[in-house]
Amino acid sequence: MSSLARKKGAKGEALAALYLEQKGYRILTRNYTCQAGEIDLVSEKEGVLVFVEVKYYSDRSYMDALDSVTPAKIKKVFRACDHYLWTQAVPEDTEVRFDIVAIDETGEDFPHIKHIPDAFERDD
Repeated sequence: MSSLARKKGAKGEALAALYLEQKGYRILTRNYTCQAGEIDLVSEKEGVLVFVEVKYYSDRSYMDALDSVTPAKIKKVFRACDHYLWTQAVPEDTEVRFDIVAIDETGEDFPHIKHIPDAFERDD
């Protein structure tokens, strides 16, 4: 990943974290990375552990947030989630949810943020 892509990703994650904190979420981890994949943000709200995929757009290549999270990406998020749950010894009965936060800064004075709670779920 290029330095520019990392900077854009970090900016998007910072904006998403700030947005979620303002909505009452507690950010537990940023950029959780393991061999299985990466989770942009791990947060908690009202006892629910929320794994967040952040999509940040700063140019006209903006696409719908749901369309940009491919089945392959979702599979990686699930594997990374399993790793997180195991390594952090999260109790098995903890409710888990997967959200998307899409941030669009394509020429506006301020970012447009779209939060999609429960954007995808596991079949198992």
